[in-house]
Amino acid sequence: MAKSEIYETYPVFGVLLCNIFAAGVALLGAYILWPYGIAVPALYLIYVFLMEFQTLREGCIYCYYYGKMCFCGKGLCAARLLKKGDPKKFMEKEFTWKSILPMFMIALLPIVLGAILLLIEFDWILLAAVIAIGVLGFPAQGVIHGWACKYCKQREIGCPACELFSKKN
Repeated sequence: MAKSEIYETYPVFGVLLCNIFAAGVALLGAYILWPYGIAVPALYLIYVFLMEFQTLREGCIYCYYYGKMCFCGKGLCAARLLKKGDPKKFMEKEFTWKSILPMFMIALLPIVLGAILLLIEFDWILLAAVIAIGVLGFPAQGVIHGWACKYCKQREIGCPACELFSKKN
């Protein structure tokens, strides 16, 4: 098997696509939650922001791409907001399905609460939004991350996420 090219900085198109999908999930989530009152989507968007910031604080500051254009642009954001951490700590973080559940909740929460709304009163637009967030939040993100991992220098150095997602169980 031929070794794939490794990106020092990711192409802008890929970074834009990743962020469009992430923003799409957040905005669809807020839209789906809107019928619960303005506080619910507002709290949801705050949660999304906090999860993104947690990623910067607990992962990006230790990553090879700190200060560089990684697949989602967070390496550059981390360098502007936070002090660089010890790269050796990147592999020390425990990365399990349980530890990433809070990130999955960004898509799961609107799906579940949207399904409840659909049971109360069916609406085609709401159904389309719930399906769209399900697609953007899971299979589409999987494709983007699969592409990103293929060209990632941190994967070569060592990445707990790559180890988790590449397990064949």
